[in-house]
Amino acid sequence: GFVCYALRHGYCLTPTFAFGENRCFMNVQGAWRFRLWLNSLGFPAILPWSFPPPLPYDKSLNVVVGKPLQLPTIRKPTDSQVEEWHGKYMVELEALYNRHKGTFGVKGDLEVW
Repeated sequence: GFVCYALRHGYCLTPTFAFGENRCFMNVQGAWRFRLWLNSLGFPAILPWSFPPPLPYDKSLNVVVGKPLQLPTIRKPTDSQVEEWHGKYMVELEALYNRHKGTFGVKGDLEVW
């Protein structure tokens, strides 16, 4: 994934969150067995919809950007190294979300699926 790639090249990962992104499209409900089967194969099983398709609804987006997280260069990162740095990235992303959620009228914790 993106963390493994960033480790291989010593890139920075910059936590970024877009408040309001979940209002740009409606996620069609139903066909759960099929969608879960697709997920098990590694395909995202979302069915975004708006009118007129494929344009998003006219909703405002508020994007916040955190401090870059500098990763070391590790040519062949192990699974544990990838998990370690992914965890650090997620901590920064959640902190960014929590710092700004009140500004944009969002309540509750960050849900990452």
